Amino acid sequence: MNLVDANNHPPAISFRYLPDQTQPHAVVEVGAEAGASVAAITVTDPDQGKHGRTRLDLVSGNNGNNFRLDTFGSLSVIRVAPGARFNPSDVFNLTVRATDLGSPPRSALASLAVVVDAGNARPPAFEAEIYAATLSEDAPVGTSVLAVKAADPDDRGRTGKEK
Repeated sequence: MNLVDANNHPPAISFRYLPDQTQPHAVVEVGAEAGASVAAITVTDPDQGKHGRTRLDLVSGNNGNNFRLDTFGSLSVIRVAPGARFNPSDVFNLTVRATDLGSPPRSALASLAVVVDAGNARPPAFEAEIYAATLSEDAPVGTSVLAVKAADPDDRGRTGKEK
């Protein structure tokens, strides 16, 4: 008598969000370069033989073809595709499908949210290019000399902070 493994388990998909695995989503910066990693994907299937071997596809949500899926053995990585264009506050909801090689094949779907962050694209700018101050030589220690103001254009509209 031979025992034959039945294809009785669907694949299971898990994500590791990049750059911060503690976040509930992946983050990519507006100016991310092609090939930058967005999320790592692991697919497991406890079935044996071809029933446990899987393939992974990016099936929806890749508007503008901004992402690509690279697979290395049992690990797959969502990466920024060449020519990707992102706008601040874009959100992509990518759906991946894992399908085993059993007969009939079993599959599973999972969603991955990718949030686009403006990052630190522009440096802060001082309000004035040159500051000048006069200080009396007998001023007590701790005397305020000058207030300098700078604004960070990436700070989403908040006002500059005095230092």
